Amino acid sequence: MRDEPDHAVQRLLAPLTRQAPHLTSDREAALWAAVEPKLRPAPRWPAWLALATLGAAAAAITLLATRPAPTQPLDVPLAARPLPSGAWVETADAVEVTAATANQTHLRLTTGSLASRVPHLAPGQRYLVETPTALVEVRGTVFTVAVDAAGATTVTVDEGRVEVTPTGRAPRDARAGTRLTVEAPTAAGAARAEARGDVAEALDIQAHLLFSAPAGLARDNGLLRLGAVYDARLPQAAPAFWDRVAAGDGPHAEVASFRHADALRRLGQLDAARAAAAAFRARFPQSPRAVETTRW
Repeated sequence: MRDEPDHAVQRLLAPLTRQAPHLTSDREAALWAAVEPKLRPAPRWPAWLALATLGAAAAAITLLATRPAPTQPLDVPLAARPLPSGAWVETADAVEVTAATANQTHLRLTTGSLASRVPHLAPGQRYLVETPTALVEVRGTVFTVAVDAAGATTVTVDEGRVEVTPTGRAPRDARAGTRLTVEAPTAAGAARAEARGDVAEALDIQAHLLFSAPAGLARDNGLLRLGAVYDARLPQAAPAFWDRVAAGDGPHAEVASFRHADALRRLGQLDAARAAAAAFRARFPQSPRAVETTRW
């Protein structure tokens, strides 16, 4: 006959009772903080969580009794266990825990994957997973973060939504039923994105590399050529790209300002296009393109 859960926990504690290891008051509090959740009635969760929890209890007892008290950040393999925020995490890989309180959870994953189930967060609460190429912030969801050998981060969202901020780039939303992959911001990363057909990621990396390059004619001409690629392959993102180029004072600012307004016009966003055209004429009143924009 299978033992009741409390008998199973008592068997795990028995070796410690016989050996009577010396515990400081701080370590004793940490020990019971790890064990106490295992003594509570199990939440209504899938069977894999119930099985993994008992193993996590044994691992926590052995770890706390045989090694010095941990300091943050701490590299630990988290196995299907609750965090102070009420979230559950499952992973077989090493995760660096830089914060784990009721109001903030910050995990750092270098390689491998972790799955999280995060309850709806109250104002002021944050749950973040950091990888070498992105920062993933949760709004209350079920999601998985995986990092491959090349450093690419893939976020798969089963419920809710998360905000993914690629390193050095603008944040993006990933919603339920979607998968978002963020490559390292390198030429090789752009090539990988292009190879799998992710035009938005490939162009975003190329734009990041150009905007990060030293100022000069090569950079300015590169931005002009990349803008033409945006117009042809990703027109919905072209206005934002041209607006960013026009914000500078490079030799192509006039062209970029006009292309920003024209990209909006070609998308059918006429009110926004006319407003951008008015701003273009105010900034470059002598431009030969100014008259053209008055006919929109």
